[in-house]
Amino acid sequence: MVGTSLSPVVLPKAAALTDALVAPPSAMLADEVVLGVRKAFVDALRAAAEGLGADRLMIDAFRIRALTEETSRGEQPFRWSPQAARRSIGIEAARACLARAGLTPLAAANDEVDRLVLSHEQGGSAAGTLGEWLAQLHVGARAVVIAEAAGWTSQLVSALEWERLVEPVVGANRRVVVPDVPNVALRMRFEAAHRSSGDAAKKRPAALFLMLPGRPASTVRLELGLAALAVVVDARTRATPHRVIGWWPQSGRALVVPVDEVLLRETAGRVVAAVQRAPRSGAPTSAPMEHQRPVHPQVASRDLRAAS
Repeated sequence: MVGTSLSPVVLPKAAALTDALVAPPSAMLADEVVLGVRKAFVDALRAAAEGLGADRLMIDAFRIRALTEETSRGEQPFRWSPQAARRSIGIEAARACLARAGLTPLAAANDEVDRLVLSHEQGGSAAGTLGEWLAQLHVGARAVVIAEAAGWTSQLVSALEWERLVEPVVGANRRVVVPDVPNVALRMRFEAAHRSSGDAAKKRPAALFLMLPGRPASTVRLELGLAALAVVVDARTRATPHRVIGWWPQSGRALVVPVDEVLLRETAGRVVAAVQRAPRSGAPTSAPMEHQRPVHPQVASRDLRAAS
């Protein structure tokens, strides 16, 4: 199953998204299937990561999308901007709004910016961090950041009926190092996680919710699958979410993707292909990606199935 699109006529009513998030799974993956996928993925990734060097390669949605593009501009240095900062500020602001009745997203975002600036001024943040960047901004520019974060917070807080979720996780942004492959990590990012009643005590997410900008790309299914795969290989959870929901508030689109064996293997194959495409130690790093020998993701996925 590719995924189910929720009608934009129904959305953005929070009930529809919450129904999709808390619905029981139609089928559960057997433990032996998950273990087989995990083992095949780790084995294939270990082979693909040979020669990468000591610097850890981060696999995220950008690298997943880059495999489908004919050309790429290469990786650009990260720079803070109001758009880049809104999620980091917005997650904390959303947590505050959900914990304190009557707190507005604007006030919560302002409080979080003040906290980050104060922490930096007191020596609590390193160079290049969000706190340092905010502290250097003029008051007008800082107001733009707060406005962006407040808008993002409003979208997240209003997206779901939070009281219906079982011990919800509000926001996560982890680097999941793949077992036995220390130089590769998956970036796990989601805005909310729901636990089934049976998994609440174990702190295992049963369903993931991602809020994304713009509109869905052609690689959306694998981008959502990356969040599920990262949870599956994360030694801290050892869980298998039964579905991932993507929500694009700017375009009113939503997609529900069940986590099955096909999705995990296809996503794992795309990750392996991304690692194979990465520059090796001693190779020129300035060459654009279009000059590197491409590895088709279907080939990597086929190799992954053969390994299992």
